[in-house]
Amino acid sequence: MQPREMFYQSAASGDSSACAVYLQQLYNSSGAKGFASCRSFLLEFARQDENNSVQFLWSILLSAWNDATSPILYVLLMTLEELEKKIHVQPTAPQIRDSLFEKILAALRLENIVDVKVVAKAIGICKFADIPQTYLLEYANHLLKNKDGFTALLKCVEVYPRCPWPYNSFIEQLTANNTWSIAEQLVNVVRESGNLETTRDLQVILVHQALEKSDLKRAHRYVTQFNLHADFPNVENVVREESLEKLCSQKKWSLAINFVGNNAALQVQLFRKLVAAGENTMANKVHDKFQLEIEKAPEDAGTLVEKFVEIPSSVSIELVKTLETVVTMEQYINDIRCHEEIVWMGIDAEWKPVFRKDDHPFASVLQIAVGTKVFILDLIALSESQGVFTILHQLLTDATIIKIGFGFAHDLRVLRHTFPEMNACFRQIQALIEMKDVLHAAFPNYHGKGLSSATSIVLGASLDKTQQVSNWHSRPLSQPQLKYAATDAWCLVHMIREIYANNPTLVVSMQQSVKMNEHEDLKSAQEIAGIVERRRAQFSQEKEIDPVVEYVQSRTPSCGAVKLWPLEHFVVTPDTYLSLNTICLMTQDSAPHVVVLPQSGKVDLALFAQASGCPRRRVRLATAQECIEVFGYIPGSVPPVAHASPVQVWIDLSIMETELPLLAGGGLHHLIECSNSESLKELCGENEVKVAALCKGSSNAAATSDDNKLRFLSDSNLGKVSRWLRMRGVDIVQFDDLDRSKFLDQAITEKRIILTSDRKLAQRRSAAAYFLVSSDDPRKQFPEIIKHFGLSTTGEVSEPRCSRCNCDGFRMVDRETARNAQRIPEETLETISEYWQCQACKKIFWTAWKRFQAMRFQDKQADDSVDDSGDVDGADNREDKA
Repeated sequence: MQPREMFYQSAASGDSSACAVYLQQLYNSSGAKGFASCRSFLLEFARQDENNSVQFLWSILLSAWNDATSPILYVLLMTLEELEKKIHVQPTAPQIRDSLFEKILAALRLENIVDVKVVAKAIGICKFADIPQTYLLEYANHLLKNKDGFTALLKCVEVYPRCPWPYNSFIEQLTANNTWSIAEQLVNVVRESGNLETTRDLQVILVHQALEKSDLKRAHRYVTQFNLHADFPNVENVVREESLEKLCSQKKWSLAINFVGNNAALQVQLFRKLVAAGENTMANKVHDKFQLEIEKAPEDAGTLVEKFVEIPSSVSIELVKTLETVVTMEQYINDIRCHEEIVWMGIDAEWKPVFRKDDHPFASVLQIAVGTKVFILDLIALSESQGVFTILHQLLTDATIIKIGFGFAHDLRVLRHTFPEMNACFRQIQALIEMKDVLHAAFPNYHGKGLSSATSIVLGASLDKTQQVSNWHSRPLSQPQLKYAATDAWCLVHMIREIYANNPTLVVSMQQSVKMNEHEDLKSAQEIAGIVERRRAQFSQEKEIDPVVEYVQSRTPSCGAVKLWPLEHFVVTPDTYLSLNTICLMTQDSAPHVVVLPQSGKVDLALFAQASGCPRRRVRLATAQECIEVFGYIPGSVPPVAHASPVQVWIDLSIMETELPLLAGGGLHHLIECSNSESLKELCGENEVKVAALCKGSSNAAATSDDNKLRFLSDSNLGKVSRWLRMRGVDIVQFDDLDRSKFLDQAITEKRIILTSDRKLAQRRSAAAYFLVSSDDPRKQFPEIIKHFGLSTTGEVSEPRCSRCNCDGFRMVDRETARNAQRIPEETLETISEYWQCQACKKIFWTAWKRFQAMRFQDKQADDSVDDSGDVDGADNREDKA
């Protein structure tokens, strides 16, 4: 007989123990659907005689409790909870309730092992009023030891709100485990219990915890969500400063000027960034524009170079590629140990960037800075040498050598994943000082995330991060790569020495031991073999011969010579060559294109769209991931030839008209010199390359003026406020593509500031500026945007734009044309004689917009001016230009 029939027979005889056995059999026989099958069966059983069936299910629960690990306990509790919500049942029999109470007490005292979900669910259903608070508090401590118990803890707090729970400790432990959502739910549970004072205290703690973890976006969200601006007045500025820092680091000055808006602190920061970058003339224009109350920059300062950390000439960089050179490195470190009281070792690792969550990076470079040397270990060349990793393990676990890292726990995991077969190497590191921890202790106001911001604080100069997304698997490593890698490790030693000189006790106390978790490191022999195979395959893909060298050597252009120059040995004289840029583009069919244009020019995407026959909105810049995967190079180093995939090459017409020799980038290691434009065309594939006028030039005055104009790209859920801003004459495009990954690309390409209420999107931003609106209400969003960017609040609109499509072109039409173009109320047609039609979308407006111009979208008056539909005065209307 089947378990179902046996269950019914046992139920008829009142044998709850047998029913528990048959229910377990049904669960086991149903496989992955065991939970759903048992729940449906129990609900069907309960419908026959609701009250008696429910009482019998409680008896089955008690019988099943003898095996406290059985999954049917939770099935029974879920079913009983659902039945009590759907039907009116008699109270549980006292005998059953008393027995269950004793079992719950035993579970709370940890006398037997019961799934925490079962205990929490039973407490939630039964709500025993006489459970001693000491039992609850001890059980809560038990629940906090494992993430699986966090949800059960919430249920206990919800059922027993009068228990003196240590809420502060709960929040700190939950956030320490990065279970922010559970911490937020805990705050909501406390708020729903009516304890408002404790709720606010917990909200403040949440912000503090986010700040301690340098999670500024989360802290900003909490400050806005809980209205804690008075408690944390600086959080808003810190988030804005981070965005401005990103724009300034990429020298997007026009966007930065627009971004700072009316924020006085950001205005001053931008001024100082411009001065530091040597842009004194522009800095003084910013000074005059915002009427800053600080001293102007000297006009005769000339063009300065942004200050970066530089390794002194006394420090040598040594590339390590053999076991013999690793032994030499070990001997050098031992010599340092004999002559110096403290041995400081800066340590860092590099790997080829990955862009998918399921991709695991393989570390290919390890940097060790000690004494007056920086050793760059080529892990690709050393990957098969067991002796190398034995020496590395000894160095990493030597407690007499103090290692300094920046986020090195993550580097250690990557290194261990790359070389899982190398016994104990990279499983742990002794005497490690995490620079992030030191900075937070030494500089309480430090909120930086990267190593560059750390060097700015301690050394007064940032790091040149142009090689950050290099292909670190490519061999040979370029001179810029070697310098970048060495600087990262050397600056760690330099910083720790600076801090140690001022506070030695702090630095010494920061030493720690980092060890891989067993569940992270536990891999079967088969898994290890698979990782090693993938690593070897990935490392072997990188050739010693440069693809640009191979390509040029395979071509012999007949129209003039083509030469390759090593990048580090070539000095460009501006009047001698026409320097070229290559821009990577993608079109609607994901086809890759490379546009070659003069370095002083700028690609006009509208002209490119016209030449390629692709709609303008479907043309975009390639992402960093596409540059690497499709074109085969990191951004900024893509040559006009030798790409990883078939690419359509375009040459700007102005290049073909020059008589100067040409100089183009040749990847990471070379420059390509072409004696004339014809040799460049032939090198790129004379029959395949296309020539067109694609460059709009960087000296065009109109373009310069246009760069300084506020332009926005709004998220799809900001439609109403976008329409209102267009009525104000603001150039604002609304993103309407289903592919969210293109949002940032469009903003970067069109130099627009993103307006969004999506905090996750804001966290993913790259080179684009963004403004995160703090409210979901358009009536609050509008004045917030107007105020920050200093837009006119007087209602005087010189050039309104179409509220539907953002076009700024209109033509006057008569009444009949307007009537035929769109549906207009008869009373409007009878009273209005002048109409305006958008030249793009053909929408009709009329002179009632004059009343809109007289309105004031400020504070409470905005509520009276704008109706829920987004139209003004109940009509679509247009400024009267007559």
